[in-house]
Amino acid sequence: PGLRYKPLEDRFKHNVAISKKPEQTVNVIPTSSYQALATLITVNAQFDFIYVDGDHSGEGAMTDACMAWGLLRKGGIMLFDDYFWDHMPDVLDRPKAAIDAFMNTFTRRYKVTTVGYQIAIQKI
Repeated sequence: PGLRYKPLEDRFKHNVAISKKPEQTVNVIPTSSYQALATLITVNAQFDFIYVDGDHSGEGAMTDACMAWGLLRKGGIMLFDDYFWDHMPDVLDRPKAAIDAFMNTFTRRYKVTTVGYQIAIQKI
């Protein structure tokens, strides 16, 4: 948290401002995803779209996906970034293995809508 993430937060806000539709709402919580998701869980927040793009570790992707799943409304989309990110030699240090494990666990509760560098699933 704090100044260390400020350039990333500024870039994120800029990208959102130029891409979101006027009727869409985007909430930015400038803290770790773990802390933000815990807060959102405690207030029973619900979302139509969740974008999972964290620290590129398998552990981070798995934690974010599992915590965020309960926040996603039926029919909502969860989009995972960096599905084919390969900048670490050990596949267990990449998001794909964790995303695949998450998807295998929840396989009866979603349908895949997009596969590429990003993968999107829709909650059913």
